[in-house]
Amino acid sequence: MQNINTRNRQVILGSDTLDSKLAVIDAYYGDFVGVLLKHLSHNVVSFTTNKDLSKNDILMWGHYTGISRGVKLKFNFVQSNMANHLTRVRYEDLQEVNNEGELSQALFRKTKQWKYEQEYRAIRTDDNKMNFESNTLEEITFGYNVGKEDRDTLIKTVKHLRIFPNCQFFRIAFKKGKLIKAQIHIDEFKAEQNVVVSFRIIETVK
Repeated sequence: MQNINTRNRQVILGSDTLDSKLAVIDAYYGDFVGVLLKHLSHNVVSFTTNKDLSKNDILMWGHYTGISRGVKLKFNFVQSNMANHLTRVRYEDLQEVNNEGELSQALFRKTKQWKYEQEYRAIRTDDNKMNFESNTLEEITFGYNVGKEDRDTLIKTVKHLRIFPNCQFFRIAFKKGKLIKAQIHIDEFKAEQNVVVSFRIIETVK
């Protein structure tokens, strides 16, 4: 706790109860988690199994992409080593954490209010290295509030890297009062030895 920035916040632990401890964690959550994960050498990667444009998917866009200013990455881990690292999050009442063993279990628990996330987590430690196979990335979907210039820049960067061979590109669009998922089509102009030299990015909403 000595490493936490307290310049803008002051919280007093009035009593040694779970509610009091949770009040402290709420106030310092970002800094606390940063220090904790650094100390334990843990990295948490979160995934959802929500379907495209379902009610829950729309909530995820609002909560985790800066009001649809980010992107969604879709992976297929069916035949990937990553599938062995994924653990489903349990949604249940909070429990007090008293030691490092209980902390590891707590990383896979969230309160019931977040059940809609349908979340799976992978925990990486110094002893548990994980690699994403490049062919598991199937889609990049841009949020509704991502501008065309930013979309084009990222698409060109990904295509020039040439490490995500199966990746397709989409964007969230608005049509007739509904959000839809529109594919971004890319014409690639190639030189010798199959080297991409330029692109034409075509966006249509049908």
